[in-house]
Amino acid sequence: MAYMNQENKERLRLEIAKVMPKAWKWTLAVRHHSTLVLTVRQADVDLIDKNLALKSRNDDSKYRSLNEYNLQGEYSGKLLKIFEGIKGAMNVGNHDNSDVQTDYFDVGWYIDINVGESRSPFRYVPAKKPDNRIHELMFEIGKNATHPAGMPEGLDEAGQIAWMKNRIAELEAK
Repeated sequence: MAYMNQENKERLRLEIAKVMPKAWKWTLAVRHHSTLVLTVRQADVDLIDKNLALKSRNDDSKYRSLNEYNLQGEYSGKLLKIFEGIKGAMNVGNHDNSDVQTDYFDVGWYIDINVGESRSPFRYVPAKKPDNRIHELMFEIGKNATHPAGMPEGLDEAGQIAWMKNRIAELEAK
């Protein structure tokens, strides 16, 4: 009989976090003590626009419940590999001794993978492009081996970047 509890969910959360892209925001839930439900809420890739099933139907949905048995029908390339890794992490420790011909189903637990929900649609948030002015200032520092006027001596690279961001914000405020 399929069974999922909060302790098992938390154990699997660690496995899923290993394969989940860092820029993606996601939640994990247990439904009816039998199903582990993962919902990707936000990503730096438009998972709705790249979904093959929605493209083929000209569907303008803002959410999608993926077919975890046919992920290649949902995505291709790099996204397919990501979702296959997610499915594998969700099934660590699971078993499937089912025999559909005799109508016998024996699984450890079921899984659902969603991209957004009807009440909370998926949000595509493009990755921020690096601020070229900071990189230009860093290049100037390296090229001239001097510091911009007012920069304290002895700052490490992270400190220099933080100082430059603050300086740029000050200049833009004027």
